[in-house]
Amino acid sequence: MLFFFEKKTTMSKDALIKEIVDTSYKIYEQLLLDTRISGPITLVCIGKSMYYGLAMTHLPFYDNALVSVEALPEDLSILDLRPMVYVIDIVRTGKTINSVASVLCRHGKQRQVRTISVNHPTFMPRTHIYMQFICPSAYSLGSFSDVDIDIDYNGYCEPIIAFAEKYPSSSLAIRYLDPCSF
Repeated sequence: MLFFFEKKTTMSKDALIKEIVDTSYKIYEQLLLDTRISGPITLVCIGKSMYYGLAMTHLPFYDNALVSVEALPEDLSILDLRPMVYVIDIVRTGKTINSVASVLCRHGKQRQVRTISVNHPTFMPRTHIYMQFICPSAYSLGSFSDVDIDIDYNGYCEPIIAFAEKYPSSSLAIRYLDPCSF
């Protein structure tokens, strides 16, 4: 599956935060569709893709019972993974996300792992990705050093949370409960 967003050349911090939350909503909507078939899902976020996970968990209609969001830890034994796992990353080539997916497949018995990439239109993964979201700002987040990803001090987390908490509570939850709505 491939999803495109409007192409922009420059983006303010507010527009970047809005795009992150909009993309998180679209990812969550797709994951909810998949839970109808596979049951509850764990979303494992790699690196700066945790911004999308952070926004998702603060959407007013987020349900942890359906989609659990986890940051990729150094020690995989502390992950609480469900039988269906999605791995999300901001992708250039797809090597990292597929390596992590492969490790997670071997980490647990009878586990299915799928990949979600968020990438800039100029960078398309060279490997198989289950779901792709093409976002012009994908590498705006990638321009920071690794120190800047610190979730408490980088200046992006609080505005992302504030925007996500006020995100329009669309009919998504109602559509999820009504099997005739899709």
